[in-house]
Amino acid sequence: ITDLMNGKVSVSSEVNRGSSFIVSIPEQAVIQATIPNRSSLAISKRDQKLQPKIPPTLATPKHINTGKPKVLVVDDNPINREVIQEILAKSDYHVSTAAGGAIAIEMIRKEKPDVILLDLMMPEVSGEDVINTCKNEPGLNDIPIIIITAKASVDDRLSVLKMGADEYLAKPIIGDEMILRVRNTIARLDLVHEKIKKSVLQVQMEGAKRIQQAFIPAKAEIDLGDHIGFDMETYYQPADETGGDWFNLHHDKKLGALFISIGDVSGHGLSSAMVTALACGAIKGLHHDQDRGLEKTTIHNTLHRLNQITDLTIRDSKSEQMMTMLFLGIDTKSGHVALINCGHPHPLIFNEFKARTVVSRGNPLGIANNSVNQVTEFQLEKGESLFLYTDGLIENRGPHGQNLKIQKLKKLLPSNTNHISAKQKILEATKQVWEEQPPEDDTTFLLIKRRA
Repeated sequence: ITDLMNGKVSVSSEVNRGSSFIVSIPEQAVIQATIPNRSSLAISKRDQKLQPKIPPTLATPKHINTGKPKVLVVDDNPINREVIQEILAKSDYHVSTAAGGAIAIEMIRKEKPDVILLDLMMPEVSGEDVINTCKNEPGLNDIPIIIITAKASVDDRLSVLKMGADEYLAKPIIGDEMILRVRNTIARLDLVHEKIKKSVLQVQMEGAKRIQQAFIPAKAEIDLGDHIGFDMETYYQPADETGGDWFNLHHDKKLGALFISIGDVSGHGLSSAMVTALACGAIKGLHHDQDRGLEKTTIHNTLHRLNQITDLTIRDSKSEQMMTMLFLGIDTKSGHVALINCGHPHPLIFNEFKARTVVSRGNPLGIANNSVNQVTEFQLEKGESLFLYTDGLIENRGPHGQNLKIQKLKKLLPSNTNHISAKQKILEATKQVWEEQPPEDDTTFLLIKRRA
Protein backbone atom coordinates (compact mmCIF):
# COMPACT_ATOMS: atom_id res chain seq x y z
CA ILE A 1 0.00 0.00 0.00
CA THR A 2 2.87 2.36 0.89
CA ASP A 3 4.49 1.68 -2.48
CA LEU A 4 1.22 2.43 -4.30
CA MET A 5 1.13 5.80 -2.56
CA ASN A 6 4.76 6.55 -3.44
CA GLY A 7 5.74 6.38 0.23
CA LYS A 8 8.49 4.66 2.13
CA VAL A 9 8.94 2.79 5.39
CA SER A 10 12.02 3.20 7.58
CA VAL A 11 12.97 1.58 10.89
CA SER A 12 15.48 2.36 13.61
CA SER A 13 16.24 0.01 16.48
CA GLU A 14 18.34 0.02 19.60
CA VAL A 15 19.10 -3.09 21.61
CA ASN A 16 17.23 -3.26 24.86
CA ARG A 17 15.46 0.05 24.04
CA GLY A 18 13.02 -0.83 21.25
CA SER A 19 12.33 -0.01 17.63
CA SER A 20 10.76 2.90 15.74
CA PHE A 21 8.92 2.36 12.47
CA ILE A 22 8.35 5.45 10.33
CA VAL A 23 5.94 5.46 7.36
CA SER A 24 6.40 8.53 5.14
CA ILE A 25 3.73 9.27 2.51
CA PRO A 26 3.71 12.35 0.26
CA GLU A 27 0.72 14.73 0.48
CA GLN A 28 -2.19 13.06 -1.26
CA ALA A 29 -5.13 14.30 -3.36
CA VAL A 30 -7.19 11.51 -1.78
CA ILE A 31 -8.67 11.52 1.69
CA GLN A 32 -9.31 8.13 3.22
CA ALA A 33 -12.49 8.33 5.30
CA THR A 34 -13.20 5.37 7.56
CA ILE A 35 -15.54 4.42 10.34
CA PRO A 36 -15.28 1.43 12.69
CA ASN A 37 -16.38 -1.90 11.25
CA ARG A 38 -17.25 -0.26 7.88
CA SER A 39 -15.52 -0.46 4.56
CA SER A 40 -13.52 2.61 3.72
CA LEU A 41 -14.73 5.35 1.41
CA ALA A 42 -11.97 6.96 -0.65
CA ILE A 43 -13.03 10.20 -2.28
CA SER A 44 -11.05 12.62 -4.41
CA LYS A 45 -10.89 15.92 -2.60
CA ARG A 46 -9.31 18.61 -4.78
CA ASP A 47 -8.16 21.98 -3.75
CA GLN A 48 -8.40 24.87 -6.23
CA LYS A 49 -5.36 23.64 -8.18
CA LEU A 50 -6.52 20.04 -8.29
CA GLN A 51 -10.21 20.52 -9.19
CA PRO A 52 -11.56 17.62 -11.29
CA LYS A 53 -11.02 18.52 -14.92
CA ILE A 54 -14.33 17.77 -16.60
CA PRO A 55 -14.25 18.38 -20.38
CA PRO A 56 -16.37 21.34 -21.56
CA THR A 57 -18.72 18.96 -23.37
CA LEU A 58 -19.43 17.26 -20.05
CA ALA A 59 -20.13 20.42 -18.10
CA THR A 60 -22.88 20.31 -15.52
CA PRO A 61 -26.26 20.70 -17.29
CA LYS A 62 -28.35 23.66 -16.27
CA HIS A 63 -31.52 22.61 -14.51
CA ILE A 64 -34.73 24.01 -15.92
CA ASN A 65 -36.26 25.14 -12.62
CA THR A 66 -33.45 26.15 -10.25
CA GLY A 67 -30.47 26.92 -12.45
CA LYS A 68 -28.45 24.34 -10.48
CA PRO A 69 -29.30 20.62 -10.31
CA LYS A 70 -30.28 19.56 -6.79
CA VAL A 71 -28.43 16.61 -5.29
CA LEU A 72 -29.31 14.94 -2.00
CA VAL A 73 -26.44 13.05 -0.30
CA VAL A 74 -27.61 10.42 2.17
CA ASP A 75 -24.97 8.85 4.44
CA ASP A 76 -24.77 8.23 8.18
CA ASN A 77 -21.04 9.06 8.16
CA PRO A 78 -20.61 12.86 8.59
CA ILE A 79 -17.13 12.85 7.04
CA ASN A 80 -18.41 11.17 3.90
CA ARG A 81 -21.30 13.63 3.63
CA GLU A 82 -19.01 16.62 4.05
CA VAL A 83 -16.49 15.48 1.46
CA ILE A 84 -19.11 14.54 -1.16
CA GLN A 85 -20.94 17.81 -0.59
CA GLU A 86 -17.76 19.84 -1.06
CA ILE A 87 -16.83 18.10 -4.33
CA LEU A 88 -20.29 18.44 -5.85
CA ALA A 89 -20.72 22.06 -4.70
CA LYS A 90 -17.48 22.99 -6.45
CA SER A 91 -18.94 21.50 -9.63
CA ASP A 92 -21.96 23.85 -9.47
CA TYR A 93 -24.50 21.53 -7.88
CA HIS A 94 -26.94 22.54 -5.14
CA VAL A 95 -26.23 19.91 -2.48
CA SER A 96 -28.29 18.92 0.55
CA THR A 97 -27.36 16.18 3.00
CA ALA A 98 -29.24 13.74 5.20
CA ALA A 99 -27.71 11.75 8.10
CA GLY A 100 -30.01 8.76 7.75
CA GLY A 101 -32.82 7.11 5.82
CA ALA A 102 -35.74 8.55 7.80
CA ILE A 103 -34.70 12.19 7.45
CA ALA A 104 -33.77 11.51 3.83
CA ILE A 105 -37.33 10.43 2.98
CA GLU A 106 -38.72 13.62 4.55
CA MET A 107 -36.26 15.76 2.59
CA ILE A 108 -36.99 13.93 -0.68
CA ARG A 109 -40.71 14.60 -0.28
CA LYS A 110 -40.10 18.24 0.51
CA GLU A 111 -37.24 19.19 -1.84
CA LYS A 112 -37.77 16.80 -4.78
CA PRO A 113 -34.04 16.56 -5.63
CA ASP A 114 -32.90 15.86 -9.18
CA VAL A 115 -30.70 12.96 -8.07
CA ILE A 116 -29.99 11.09 -4.82
CA LEU A 117 -26.59 9.74 -3.76
CA LEU A 118 -27.50 7.03 -1.28
CA ASP A 119 -25.39 4.91 1.08
CA LEU A 120 -26.87 1.42 1.17
CA MET A 121 -25.87 0.28 4.65
CA MET A 122 -27.41 2.55 7.29
CA PRO A 123 -28.97 1.71 10.67
CA GLU A 124 -32.75 1.71 11.21
CA VAL A 125 -33.99 2.98 7.81
CA SER A 126 -31.55 1.53 5.28
CA GLY A 127 -30.76 2.64 1.75
CA GLU A 128 -32.94 -0.17 0.42
CA ASP A 129 -35.86 1.18 2.50
CA VAL A 130 -35.34 4.61 0.94
CA ILE A 131 -35.35 3.08 -2.55
CA ASN A 132 -38.58 1.16 -1.90
CA THR A 133 -40.28 4.29 -0.57
CA CYS A 134 -39.25 6.41 -3.56
CA LYS A 135 -40.09 3.86 -6.22
CA ASN A 136 -43.56 3.20 -4.80
CA GLU A 137 -44.60 6.78 -4.11
CA PRO A 138 -46.08 8.93 -6.91
CA GLY A 139 -44.07 12.09 -7.43
CA LEU A 140 -40.87 10.45 -6.18
CA ASN A 141 -40.61 7.40 -8.42
CA ASP A 142 -38.90 9.24 -11.25
CA ILE A 143 -36.04 10.61 -9.11
CA PRO A 144 -32.83 8.76 -10.08
CA ILE A 145 -30.90 7.11 -7.26
CA ILE A 146 -27.17 6.40 -7.31
CA ILE A 147 -26.15 3.81 -4.72
CA ILE A 148 -22.78 4.07 -2.93
CA THR A 149 -21.59 0.60 -2.11
CA ALA A 150 -18.42 -1.24 -1.17
CA LYS A 151 -19.74 -4.35 -2.89
CA ALA A 152 -18.28 -4.42 -6.37
CA SER A 153 -18.86 -7.95 -7.68
CA VAL A 154 -21.14 -8.51 -10.67
CA ASP A 155 -23.77 -10.17 -8.47
CA ASP A 156 -23.62 -7.28 -6.00
CA ARG A 157 -24.07 -4.72 -8.76
CA LEU A 158 -27.00 -6.61 -10.24
CA SER A 159 -28.55 -6.84 -6.80
CA VAL A 160 -28.29 -3.07 -6.36
CA LEU A 161 -29.92 -2.41 -9.73
CA LYS A 162 -32.70 -4.92 -9.01
CA MET A 163 -33.57 -2.93 -5.88
CA GLY A 164 -34.54 -0.08 -8.19
CA ALA A 165 -31.37 1.98 -8.15
CA ASP A 166 -30.48 3.74 -11.40
CA GLU A 167 -26.71 3.77 -10.95
CA TYR A 168 -24.07 2.69 -8.49
CA LEU A 169 -20.70 3.90 -7.33
CA ALA A 170 -18.28 1.35 -5.95
CA LYS A 171 -16.07 2.31 -3.03
CA PRO A 172 -13.45 3.68 -2.97
CA ILE A 173 -15.03 6.52 -4.95
CA ILE A 174 -13.03 8.81 -7.21
CA GLY A 175 -14.33 12.38 -7.36
CA ASP A 176 -14.09 12.65 -11.15
CA GLU A 177 -16.12 9.48 -11.59
CA MET A 178 -18.76 10.63 -9.13
CA ILE A 179 -19.21 13.97 -10.88
CA LEU A 180 -19.51 12.30 -14.29
CA ARG A 181 -22.05 9.75 -13.07
CA VAL A 182 -24.16 12.44 -11.43
CA ARG A 183 -23.92 14.62 -14.53
CA ASN A 184 -24.83 11.78 -16.89
CA THR A 185 -27.72 10.63 -14.71
CA ILE A 186 -29.25 14.12 -14.63
CA ALA A 187 -28.66 14.54 -18.36
CA ARG A 188 -30.54 11.30 -19.06
CA LEU A 189 -33.39 12.44 -16.83
CA ASP A 190 -33.58 15.80 -18.58
CA LEU A 191 -33.67 14.00 -21.91
CA VAL A 192 -36.56 11.83 -20.77
CA HIS A 193 -38.45 14.87 -19.50
CA GLU A 194 -37.82 16.66 -22.80
CA LYS A 195 -39.15 13.69 -24.75
CA ILE A 196 -42.26 13.60 -22.55
CA LYS A 197 -42.83 17.32 -23.11
CA LYS A 198 -42.41 16.91 -26.85
CA SER A 199 -44.81 13.98 -26.81
CA VAL A 200 -47.42 15.98 -24.89
CA LEU A 201 -46.88 18.96 -27.18
CA GLN A 202 -47.26 16.73 -30.23
CA VAL A 203 -50.59 15.44 -28.92
CA GLN A 204 -51.71 19.04 -28.31
CA MET A 205 -50.55 20.07 -31.78
CA GLU A 206 -52.41 17.19 -33.41
CA GLY A 207 -55.55 18.11 -31.49
CA ALA A 208 -55.19 21.77 -32.47
CA LYS A 209 -54.63 20.72 -36.09
CA ARG A 210 -57.86 18.73 -36.14
CA ILE A 211 -59.74 21.65 -34.64
CA GLN A 212 -58.23 24.11 -37.09
CA GLN A 213 -58.94 21.90 -40.08
CA ALA A 214 -62.56 21.76 -38.97
CA PHE A 215 -62.66 25.56 -39.25
CA ILE A 216 -61.39 25.59 -42.85
CA PRO A 217 -64.35 25.54 -45.27
CA ALA A 218 -65.17 22.09 -46.61
CA LYS A 219 -65.55 21.41 -50.34
CA ALA A 220 -69.32 21.73 -50.06
CA GLU A 221 -68.94 25.27 -48.69
CA ILE A 222 -66.50 26.19 -51.45
CA ASP A 223 -68.84 24.77 -54.06
CA LEU A 224 -71.66 27.03 -52.84
CA GLY A 225 -70.40 29.51 -55.41
CA ASP A 226 -71.87 27.27 -58.12
CA HIS A 227 -75.36 28.22 -56.95
CA ILE A 228 -74.78 31.97 -56.80
CA GLY A 229 -72.82 32.57 -60.00
CA PHE A 230 -69.21 32.23 -58.81
CA ASP A 231 -66.39 29.76 -59.41
CA MET A 232 -64.03 29.37 -56.47
CA GLU A 233 -60.72 27.62 -55.86
CA THR A 234 -58.74 27.66 -52.59
CA TYR A 235 -55.32 26.64 -51.31
CA TYR A 236 -54.28 26.33 -47.66
CA GLN A 237 -50.93 25.01 -46.42
CA PRO A 238 -49.66 25.67 -42.86
CA ALA A 239 -45.90 25.82 -42.32
CA ASP A 240 -46.20 23.80 -39.07
CA GLU A 241 -48.62 21.17 -37.84
CA THR A 242 -50.89 24.10 -37.11
CA GLY A 243 -50.82 27.56 -38.59
CA GLY A 244 -52.05 31.11 -38.26
CA ASP A 245 -53.75 31.41 -41.67
CA TRP A 246 -57.49 31.02 -42.02
CA PHE A 247 -60.34 31.84 -44.37
CA ASN A 248 -64.11 31.63 -44.31
CA LEU A 249 -66.94 31.73 -46.86
CA HIS A 250 -70.54 32.56 -45.95
CA HIS A 251 -73.59 33.07 -48.14
CA ASP A 252 -76.08 35.47 -46.52
CA LYS A 253 -79.31 34.67 -48.30
CA LYS A 254 -81.19 37.58 -46.71
CA LEU A 255 -78.72 40.12 -48.03
CA GLY A 256 -77.98 38.22 -51.24
CA ALA A 257 -74.29 38.55 -50.41
CA LEU A 258 -71.21 36.35 -50.34
CA PHE A 259 -69.00 37.22 -47.36
CA ILE A 260 -65.33 36.25 -47.49
CA SER A 261 -62.83 36.53 -44.63
CA ILE A 262 -59.14 35.73 -45.02
CA GLY A 263 -56.60 36.36 -42.25
CA ASP A 264 -53.12 35.71 -40.96
CA VAL A 265 -52.04 35.71 -37.30
CA SER A 266 -48.49 36.89 -36.59
CA GLY A 267 -46.16 33.90 -36.37
CA HIS A 268 -47.29 30.32 -36.76
CA GLY A 269 -47.60 27.17 -34.69
CA LEU A 270 -49.82 26.32 -31.73
CA SER A 271 -50.27 29.82 -30.25
CA SER A 272 -51.15 31.30 -33.65
CA ALA A 273 -53.60 28.47 -34.28
CA MET A 274 -55.36 29.21 -30.99
CA VAL A 275 -55.78 32.90 -31.88
CA THR A 276 -57.05 31.85 -35.31
CA ALA A 277 -59.61 29.57 -33.66
CA LEU A 278 -60.88 32.42 -31.49
CA ALA A 279 -61.23 34.72 -34.52
CA CYS A 280 -62.97 31.97 -36.45
CA GLY A 281 -65.46 31.41 -33.65
CA ALA A 282 -66.24 35.12 -33.44
CA ILE A 283 -66.81 35.46 -37.19
CA LYS A 284 -68.88 32.31 -37.58
CA GLY A 285 -70.90 33.24 -34.50
CA LEU A 286 -71.74 36.66 -35.92
CA HIS A 287 -72.86 35.17 -39.25
CA HIS A 288 -74.97 32.60 -37.42
CA ASP A 289 -76.65 35.23 -35.24
CA GLN A 290 -77.26 37.47 -38.23
CA ASP A 291 -78.84 34.62 -40.21
CA ARG A 292 -81.28 33.99 -37.35
CA GLY A 293 -81.90 37.65 -36.52
CA LEU A 294 -84.97 39.60 -37.53
CA GLU A 295 -83.46 43.05 -37.72
CA LYS A 296 -82.46 44.39 -41.10
CA THR A 297 -78.81 45.05 -41.82
CA THR A 298 -76.52 45.87 -44.75
CA ILE A 299 -73.31 44.58 -46.24
CA HIS A 300 -71.46 47.65 -44.92
CA ASN A 301 -72.82 47.21 -41.41
CA THR A 302 -71.93 43.51 -41.41
CA LEU A 303 -68.35 44.27 -42.43
CA HIS A 304 -67.98 46.83 -39.64
CA ARG A 305 -69.37 44.39 -37.10
CA LEU A 306 -67.00 41.65 -38.30
CA ASN A 307 -64.08 44.06 -37.96
CA GLN A 308 -65.06 45.15 -34.44
CA ILE A 309 -65.96 41.78 -32.95
CA THR A 310 -62.82 40.05 -34.30
CA ASP A 311 -60.60 42.85 -33.02
CA LEU A 312 -62.23 42.67 -29.58
CA THR A 313 -61.87 38.88 -29.49
CA ILE A 314 -58.14 39.01 -30.22
CA ARG A 315 -57.59 41.80 -27.70
CA ASP A 316 -59.42 39.85 -25.00
CA SER A 317 -57.30 36.75 -25.69
CA LYS A 318 -54.27 38.53 -24.09
CA SER A 319 -52.11 36.68 -26.61
CA GLU A 320 -50.02 39.74 -27.55
CA GLN A 321 -50.43 38.68 -31.17
CA MET A 322 -52.00 40.58 -34.04
CA MET A 323 -53.99 39.42 -37.04
CA THR A 324 -54.25 40.90 -40.49
CA MET A 325 -57.57 40.33 -42.20
CA LEU A 326 -59.65 41.09 -45.28
CA PHE A 327 -63.41 41.25 -44.88
CA LEU A 328 -65.30 41.29 -48.19
CA GLY A 329 -69.00 41.40 -48.98
CA ILE A 330 -70.00 40.75 -52.60
CA ASP A 331 -73.51 41.50 -53.87
CA THR A 332 -74.14 38.29 -55.81
CA LYS A 333 -76.52 39.96 -58.27
CA SER A 334 -74.67 43.17 -59.12
CA GLY A 335 -71.07 42.13 -58.44
CA HIS A 336 -70.57 45.20 -56.25
CA VAL A 337 -67.84 44.54 -53.67
CA ALA A 338 -67.34 46.22 -50.28
CA LEU A 339 -64.05 45.61 -48.49
CA ILE A 340 -62.43 46.36 -45.12
CA ASN A 341 -58.69 45.79 -45.06
CA CYS A 342 -57.14 45.25 -41.61
CA GLY A 343 -53.45 45.50 -42.52
CA HIS A 344 -53.62 42.60 -45.00
CA PRO A 345 -51.95 42.30 -48.45
CA HIS A 346 -54.00 44.11 -51.10
CA PRO A 347 -56.28 41.90 -53.22
CA LEU A 348 -55.83 41.61 -56.98
CA ILE A 349 -58.62 41.78 -59.55
CA PHE A 350 -57.95 40.36 -63.01
CA ASN A 351 -59.45 39.39 -66.33
CA GLU A 352 -57.96 37.86 -69.47
CA PHE A 353 -56.15 41.09 -70.33
CA LYS A 354 -54.65 42.49 -67.15
CA ALA A 355 -54.44 42.36 -63.35
CA ARG A 356 -54.64 45.34 -61.03
CA THR A 357 -54.30 45.96 -57.30
CA VAL A 358 -57.25 47.08 -55.17
CA VAL A 359 -55.52 49.46 -52.77
CA SER A 360 -57.13 49.67 -49.34
CA ARG A 361 -55.52 50.25 -45.95
CA GLY A 362 -56.33 49.75 -42.31
CA ASN A 363 -54.95 48.69 -38.93
CA PRO A 364 -54.29 45.03 -37.99
CA LEU A 365 -56.64 43.44 -35.48
CA GLY A 366 -55.63 43.22 -31.84
CA ILE A 367 -53.15 46.10 -31.56
CA ALA A 368 -54.80 49.41 -32.51
CA ASN A 369 -58.08 51.28 -32.73
CA ASN A 370 -59.87 49.54 -35.57
CA SER A 371 -62.79 51.95 -35.68
CA VAL A 372 -60.75 53.87 -38.27
CA ASN A 373 -60.82 50.95 -40.72
CA GLN A 374 -63.05 52.12 -43.54
CA VAL A 375 -64.94 50.40 -46.35
CA THR A 376 -63.47 50.40 -49.85
CA GLU A 377 -65.84 49.70 -52.76
CA PHE A 378 -65.26 48.45 -56.30
CA GLN A 379 -67.02 46.54 -59.04
CA LEU A 380 -66.34 42.93 -59.99
CA GLU A 381 -67.54 42.59 -63.56
CA LYS A 382 -68.76 39.37 -65.11
CA GLY A 383 -65.79 37.27 -66.20
CA GLU A 384 -63.46 38.99 -63.73
CA SER A 385 -61.75 37.26 -60.81
CA LEU A 386 -60.55 38.19 -57.34
CA PHE A 387 -57.25 36.88 -56.00
CA LEU A 388 -56.86 36.99 -52.20
CA TYR A 389 -53.79 35.69 -50.42
CA THR A 390 -51.71 35.75 -47.22
CA ASP A 391 -48.18 37.12 -47.13
CA GLY A 392 -46.58 33.67 -46.96
CA LEU A 393 -47.19 33.36 -50.71
CA ILE A 394 -44.87 36.27 -51.50
CA GLU A 395 -42.53 36.18 -48.48
CA ASN A 396 -41.50 32.51 -48.28
CA ARG A 397 -38.06 32.17 -49.84
CA GLY A 398 -36.12 29.59 -51.77
CA PRO A 399 -32.65 28.28 -50.88
CA HIS A 400 -30.96 31.32 -52.46
CA GLY A 401 -33.23 33.91 -50.86
CA GLN A 402 -35.53 34.35 -53.85
CA ASN A 403 -39.28 34.95 -53.39
CA LEU A 404 -42.38 35.13 -55.59
CA LYS A 405 -42.95 38.72 -56.70
CA ILE A 406 -46.30 40.50 -57.01
CA GLN A 407 -45.40 41.49 -60.57
CA LYS A 408 -44.94 37.80 -61.40
CA LEU A 409 -48.46 37.10 -60.14
CA LYS A 410 -49.89 40.00 -62.13
CA LYS A 411 -48.37 38.58 -65.30
CA LEU A 412 -49.37 35.01 -64.54
CA LEU A 413 -53.05 35.51 -63.59
CA PRO A 414 -54.46 37.11 -66.79
CA SER A 415 -53.21 34.22 -68.92
CA ASN A 416 -55.05 31.72 -66.69
CA THR A 417 -58.58 33.00 -66.24
CA ASN A 418 -59.86 29.49 -65.55
CA HIS A 419 -59.78 29.26 -61.76
CA ILE A 420 -58.50 25.66 -61.73
CA SER A 421 -55.64 26.29 -64.16
CA ALA A 422 -54.80 29.55 -62.35
CA LYS A 423 -54.36 27.64 -59.08
CA GLN A 424 -52.11 25.10 -60.79
CA LYS A 425 -49.94 27.79 -62.39
CA ILE A 426 -49.50 29.59 -59.08
CA LEU A 427 -48.37 26.38 -57.36
CA GLU A 428 -45.96 25.68 -60.22
CA ALA A 429 -44.55 29.19 -59.84
CA THR A 430 -44.01 28.73 -56.09
CA LYS A 431 -42.24 25.43 -56.67
CA GLN A 432 -39.89 27.05 -59.18
CA VAL A 433 -39.05 29.82 -56.70
CA TRP A 434 -38.97 27.87 -53.43
CA GLU A 435 -37.53 24.67 -54.95
CA GLU A 436 -37.26 22.11 -52.12
CA GLN A 437 -36.98 24.74 -49.37
CA PRO A 438 -39.62 24.15 -46.64
CA PRO A 439 -41.83 27.24 -46.26
CA GLU A 440 -41.29 29.31 -43.14
CA ASP A 441 -44.78 30.82 -43.17
CA ASP A 442 -48.27 29.53 -43.85
CA THR A 443 -49.53 29.94 -47.40
CA THR A 444 -53.17 30.55 -48.34
CA PHE A 445 -54.84 31.94 -51.44
CA LEU A 446 -58.37 32.15 -52.87
CA LEU A 447 -59.55 32.57 -56.46
CA ILE A 448 -63.11 33.85 -56.86
CA LYS A 449 -64.42 34.31 -60.42
CA ARG A 450 -67.73 35.93 -61.28
CA ARG A 451 -69.23 33.99 -64.12
CA ALA A 452 -69.92 35.76 -67.39
